[in-house]
Amino acid sequence: MTDSIFLSVVDLINHRFKGQSLSDVMMTQRINEIATEVQEYLNGSYDYFAKKFCNLDTHRFEIKQEIIAKSGLFITKKRYGMKLISDNGVQVNKTMVKGLDTVRSNFAPAFRKLLNDVLEDILASVPRDKIDHRITRFKKNMRLKDLDDISSPTGVKGIKKYIKKDKENTSVFTVLKNGIPVHVRAAVSYNDLLRYYKRDKKYGFISNGDKIRWVYLKNNSLGLSVVAYKGYEDPPEIMKFIEDNMDYDKIYDRALTKKLNLFYECLDWGKPVDEAQSIERFF
Repeated sequence: MTDSIFLSVVDLINHRFKGQSLSDVMMTQRINEIATEVQEYLNGSYDYFAKKFCNLDTHRFEIKQEIIAKSGLFITKKRYGMKLISDNGVQVNKTMVKGLDTVRSNFAPAFRKLLNDVLEDILASVPRDKIDHRITRFKKNMRLKDLDDISSPTGVKGIKKYIKKDKENTSVFTVLKNGIPVHVRAAVSYNDLLRYYKRDKKYGFISNGDKIRWVYLKNNSLGLSVVAYKGYEDPPEIMKFIEDNMDYDKIYDRALTKKLNLFYECLDWGKPVDEAQSIERFF
């Protein structure tokens, strides 16, 4: 079993090397020296612990220094990002991410990139107003993005599980059970649209096990709130329906607002501010 802790050594470095301006290379060397001291002391104490409390003459208790980060953003337990300058003794310049949506494959590519860019900016101490601008500019320009970049990719299963058997329903639109996952609802909407546009003879339905992409919709004449598409061999009528009815604000809000707010709350920044629309610009 392994576990990790992260400790700040800024105060200790400043105490030992007062008035010195240390480069990343020199900072790494100094931190490694301190880590070695801590390592040797703790590993020595494990010998006593193992014998006294576990009655062991030999043991595998060991602590060792692994990484050195120049900066970090810790959201919650096991969800963080850090800018590394040393990894197991090797000088590096890379970002380490754990548990954040910047690495989730079922998150829209454009949203992953924005979160990654915002994280990189925070770790590089970019001023808040510039990060705010990046976020608000992204939201304004979402309509210029390719559909595949802002739709949610996922697999789908359990389609029949959520379909109600309603013999009185004569509509092409399926009656669904409560509690249906949003992406399954989107897949059913696609299949319904195939029948609505009478394209089900030429194009295949979405089935269990298929990979799909899906989006939220504005209020529309068909009463659909979400819809999926396959990304290949999709009828033009459905793709036109998606293009005309995509709810960009809801897509952004459901995918990004909470995640960006978590970043900002960690920094006591409140919420991203659109300078162009904020009354604060007058003061």
